Amino acid sequence: AAEADRLLGVDPDYATRDLYNAIADGNYPSWTTYIQVMTFAEAERFRFNPFDLTKIWPQGEYPLIPVG
Repeated sequence: AAEADRLLGVDPDYATRDLYNAIADGNYPSWTTYIQVMTFAEAERFRFNPFDLTKIWPQGEYPLIPVG
């Protein structure tokens, strides 16, 4: 984190350039995307608003499902 803070102050375009150069070299970034699924009925009776972006759905009740 300290190195990232230093680079931000010295070279604010470092991350963009690093990504560009990695792609140019054939080192493509990748991400894994997950979803959680809840039925409409579950959403109506859930203990908090499931659309509240400040809350996290419990993974024990709504496991992460890899989609990409």
